[in-house]
This record gives sequence, C-alpha cells and structure tokens, in this order.
Amino acid sequence: MIIAVLSLVITVQRTGNTVFNGTFDSDNPIINSTYTTSATEIVYTFFIQGNQLLPPNTYTCSVQFHLPM
Repeated sequence: MIIAVLSLVITVQRTGNTVFNGTFDSDNPIINSTYTTSATEIVYTFFIQGNQLLPPNTYTCSVQFHLPM
C-alpha cells in the first residue's frame, strides 16, 4: 500500500523544564517533521512533504526531549 497522506502526532506533557531536543525519522527525505511548544506540552508532527507518495517499507519516527536538572 502506498501512503499519500501521513499525520503522525506525538504529544509530550511538559513537567518542570522539559525542552525540545530533536526529531528523527528513517532518513527518508519525503518525511518531514515540526514541533510546537506551550507551557503544558511539546507537540511533534511528522508528515509527507508536498504531493509525494510514501512507498511500502518500514519507517521509524521518534522524538527526543530533555529534562534538565
């Protein structure tokens, strides 16, 4: 199955000084990511760029955040 639309959203509740530290995917140039922050959460979103199609395969998307002491 070819994927034409992708919207993967990962939300992390902010506690203390939680800060964005990065996003990672399967090094596929078709998958892009953004993030937004608020006082209560960090929201990471992965999506397909433009009008491209994502061919069948195994893909990994992950997020990273930091909890400073």
